[in-house]
Amino acid sequence: LQHRLDQLQKEIIQCNRCAKSWEEEKSKKSHAEKGPTSTAALPGLVIFQRPLPSNHEKRKALLIGVNYVNSHAPLKGCVNDIWNVQCLLRHTLRYSPEQLQILADGFDGRPRPDRIPTKANIMAGLEWLVSTAQPGDHLLLVFSGYGCQHPRSPGSEKCESYLVPSDFADELPKGFFKIMEAAGARVDNTALGGTLSADELRRQSEMATSALRGAKGSYRLVSMLEVHDFISRLPKRCRVTVVMDACYAILPGVGPDSPAT
Repeated sequence: LQHRLDQLQKEIIQCNRCAKSWEEEKSKKSHAEKGPTSTAALPGLVIFQRPLPSNHEKRKALLIGVNYVNSHAPLKGCVNDIWNVQCLLRHTLRYSPEQLQILADGFDGRPRPDRIPTKANIMAGLEWLVSTAQPGDHLLLVFSGYGCQHPRSPGSEKCESYLVPSDFADELPKGFFKIMEAAGARVDNTALGGTLSADELRRQSEMATSALRGAKGSYRLVSMLEVHDFISRLPKRCRVTVVMDACYAILPGVGPDSPAT
């Protein structure tokens, strides 16, 4: 710990020297071009970058933020969270654009089809994150959105955890949520977020079966077991950090003793 504190102290001293040198150079240029000025830069507007780590080329990050803007239960802030993380990585920790992949909905304008956080794009993003990993690499996976639990089979007491992509409802029957709401079922973000009791889930399932009258369909979800399968492919001594801002976001079999830690 003392060794790490000494390293951080040296980095702070180096950053302060760079800041002082930068300010002096900026002041000289300003006086040369515009003459003396009575106003100074406001504190906090300039954030100085930390020095690049020695293994900076061995980093990759996949950032996923889903606001579900076209759904019956949109969220607010998930894309902002991912944008803030992206700014930290790019401008402070100095990740290169090639080391980052962002999947998000809700940005201004029309996002590229391969950057919308659909299930297919999330799976492709996970493949991009782990496919070229080598010992010594540092990987980061961040998800901000809904998480849920779903029975492994109809009527089962055992549930499996999932991440909810933006296209979670694309395979459901047309008008599914209006039908469910008319039948008295919960269709708000409490139900989608997976915070209902087991008895209430069973009652909701029975109501759905009755209301849909045999129509087929299912949610399109990303199983946490599938996420685990990707991470389990990582070689030893490859460090991965997983940040899940979602309900039921526990990765099975992943911990400090996993091959990739």
